[in-house]
Amino acid sequence: MNEMKILTKLYFLLIVPMVLAGCEAGLEYEEVPENVYNNVELGTNMCNIYSRQFFNNQIYAKNWDRWVEEYVAQATIGNYQSEKDYTNNTSTSLTILGQAIAPGATVKVKNTLTTEDDSSAPDGKVYVINAFADKYAIYNHYTSGSYLFDASKFTGDFKLVDKDGNPLDASVTQSGYIKMPVDIKQLVVAIVMSDTNGGFQIDPVGDAPTLGVPNDFSQPRRYLVTNIARRPDGKPAAQRLYEIRIQLLP
Repeated sequence: MNEMKILTKLYFLLIVPMVLAGCEAGLEYEEVPENVYNNVELGTNMCNIYSRQFFNNQIYAKNWDRWVEEYVAQATIGNYQSEKDYTNNTSTSLTILGQAIAPGATVKVKNTLTTEDDSSAPDGKVYVINAFADKYAIYNHYTSGSYLFDASKFTGDFKLVDKDGNPLDASVTQSGYIKMPVDIKQLVVAIVMSDTNGGFQIDPVGDAPTLGVPNDFSQPRRYLVTNIARRPDGKPAAQRLYEIRIQLLP
């Protein structure tokens, strides 16, 4: 009986690979266009930037008369894919892309893509994503009408605001929205490619952190993008080295 079991197992070990090989031999793969397997271009947004904040017993659920024990909110803070007016409302000069912005001055700001020579990069260049984000984020519960941030539960730099970010009167103690400073060492960043249906592998270079989860972007971070779409035999995979530089604007 044991010999029969062993023979049966050997039969399957031999026959299954043969069947699979036979199936694959009969397959005809559709040719992928060159502009697809060679594409390593960014999308219009280039990169998305978010800030996350953990709240612990700081949100009041008024319909249930209880406090929310734990809640993680995420806010989009990188809204500079299109050109926007930015006014330096601080008391000191700011430098944006090498340009000094005096207090009170207004300039046009937009995410930009530049290149710098780098012999270590696949094509001898590193593509720099100069991205901007707000220094403050506005958080809300996904059902903000029923869940309210309570001012008595917070200290330090925060403001209760309305849905448009306007500060509320000091007499207001609860709101569905709260404005808080962003921690550049806890940003959630995603690189946006031009072909959302294509296959891309994005690998951190050096000590660059993982994308898509809270991480430190207080310094430039590099990522190697590889197009992993099916390509003709012998054709090397298209690659491009990107560097993300994020500046928070107060």
